[in-house]
Amino acid sequence: MESEIRVRSATEDDLGMLLQAAEEFVARSTWPWTFDRDAANRCFWEHLNNPDSRIIIAQAPDGRYLSGVILLVGRDFSRELQGYVVKLCVAPAGRRTPATRLVVAAALDWFRERGCQAVFANCIVRDRKTAKTFRNLFGRHGFSDAGPLLALEMS
Repeated sequence: MESEIRVRSATEDDLGMLLQAAEEFVARSTWPWTFDRDAANRCFWEHLNNPDSRIIIAQAPDGRYLSGVILLVGRDFSRELQGYVVKLCVAPAGRRTPATRLVVAAALDWFRERGCQAVFANCIVRDRKTAKTFRNLFGRHGFSDAGPLLALEMS
């Protein structure tokens, strides 16, 4: 299965697939989010056209979206280049497959190519099982827990 999964940088031609994946992700979420297609389109468009950002996706052999990640590079107060995993979105078809592991590995390669000194990934989820899965996934790639993460649900 692993050799059949296609991992690549997303392009503007993928906007429709990215929008559908985001809409399905929000629909499955336990957060009280509403999906705004125009806002999502702008978000993806900005990341696709920003040289300091990248969207990496994994697709099944039939072209279905399995997993994807939005990445951003920036400088901290010490001027060191750092990488940020902005969003990770796994489709139900991508669960229990190597797709997300392959996407994270490709993301780390991209950060290394850019010369990042550190990479940060925020785990903002509502349930402990998903948080544990997220931390285990990134832990397998060498990430360590940098302290508790808090989320404030604004009403």
